[in-house]
Formats: sequence, structure tokens, C-alpha cells
Amino acid sequence: MSFNASAIYDTNERAMGFQTGATYYGFYPALSLSFSERDRSLQFTDYKDTWTERTTYAGFHVPLNLSRGYYTTGLSVSAGVESISLHGAGLAPLTYGIAFRRSRQSSPRDLAPVWSQRFQVTYRHTPWRDFYTANFLSADGRLAMPGLARHHLIQLEGGYERQDGNYYFSSQVLFPRGYTAIIGPNLTKLSSSYAVPLLYPDLALGQFAYVKRIAANVFYDYGKVANQQYRSTGLELLFDLGVLHFPESFKVGLRYAYLVDYRASRVQPFLAYNW
Repeated sequence: MSFNASAIYDTNERAMGFQTGATYYGFYPALSLSFSERDRSLQFTDYKDTWTERTTYAGFHVPLNLSRGYYTTGLSVSAGVESISLHGAGLAPLTYGIAFRRSRQSSPRDLAPVWSQRFQVTYRHTPWRDFYTANFLSADGRLAMPGLARHHLIQLEGGYERQDGNYYFSSQVLFPRGYTAIIGPNLTKLSSSYAVPLLYPDLALGQFAYVKRIAANVFYDYGKVANQQYRSTGLELLFDLGVLHFPESFKVGLRYAYLVDYRASRVQPFLAYNW
């Protein structure tokens, strides 16, 4: 039995929330139960909608460990039912998902495990007729490859989402960098990045954290919602921080993005985890 409590920040919606839950591994598959309360903020092309919603989830997942040799490989199949309440009404969608990850053993100086892949598909729908209806399909994949020099990284990503109904689920695909995320009936996303390590200062920040690495990243993102394109290119400066002896580091960065379709520039801080 495992328990968790989390603070949630939706990067696309820029909204906060919290979640708590438990998973029981005594059976096969594993059984999960969770509760969350979070703010929602959807930016449409001509207006913005905000609200707070509460969600209870019950479901199961089958975690498969397919690791062999130098590669760590995992496949997870899941299904569950939710109860979402908002605006004095609610909906009860069913959720199905499949997630695949494969990564090769890497050097501590690698920006990401080379020749790694991640792929995730999620489908959610409301089979029971109610005030709110929704139909959501999301597919997202990432690939990490070695760059031109040692420890350099090439990262490619592609994603697609489709929304239908009068309720919109949170997007699982990061919107093109630099833009305010726009919600719509469909989203197509393509992204490419080239990252290089710059320094390894190992600088301690008291007993709280230390700076493990400083890296730079150049990127190009392409997105399309309905018939509107959202293209951006730019540079990122990333600081890998070790916090409170947590085994994985956090990435704190500063981004310069040129919004090709708006002919404007934007400088913004950001926080990332893993690759």
C-alpha cells in the first residue's frame, strides 16, 4: 500500500491545486483511489473561463516491467472512473490509458538517457448523458538522441489532442513555448530541441539545495489549434538543482522565445522535471 499527497501546477493553464490518494498492490492489477481539488483556467481565442473543480477517481493499472540488458522498459495499461463536480453540476467520465517508456543506462553527465522513448495515449469520455458531456483523445511521444558531441542532446516530440463536448479536460501536451495556451477542438504539436551542457559548478546553496549543472538549449516549436498556427523558436538557460537530497534533480530555467506568428518576443522563467 502506498499513499501520496501532491501540489499540482498546470503549466498550460497556470493554475494550482492539490491531490491525495492511495494505491494497493496486493492484487494484480494495482488498485488506486484519489481525490483532487484544483483551479481551472481555459483561454479560448475570444474569452477566458475559470472555475474550481473537485475530482474523485477510482481505477486500476497493470504495471509491466519489460527491462532487458542496458534498457529499462515499462508498459502500463490503466482504466478508471471519475466523478467531477463544478459549477453546481458534474460529470462522470471513464478514462483509459496506455503508457510506454524505454530508456538506456546513461552517464551522470548526460542531459537525458540517449535513445530513450516515451509514448502515452489517453482516452476519456462520458457514456452517461448529463449536463456536461466530453470526449477527449490525447497522444504524445518523445524521443531523446545523442547530439553532435559527447553529452549533447537532441529531443523530438509530437502530440495530438481532440476535444469534443461542453466540458474540456486539461491538456496533456505542453503548448508551444512562449505562448499562452489556447484551448480548442484539436491541438497538433511538434517540437525539437538541441541542448548542450555548459558548466558543472556543484555549488551548494546552504543545506537546502545545490547547483549540479548549467546547460543551454535551442528550440523550435510548432502548434496548431483549429486553423491558427503557433510557432516559436528561442533559447533556454537551465540550472539543474538538487533539492533536499531528492534523488532526481529539478530544472529551473530562463527562456527567451520569439513568437513567429505574433512577431513578438517573450522572456519567462520556468520549472521542469526530468526530460
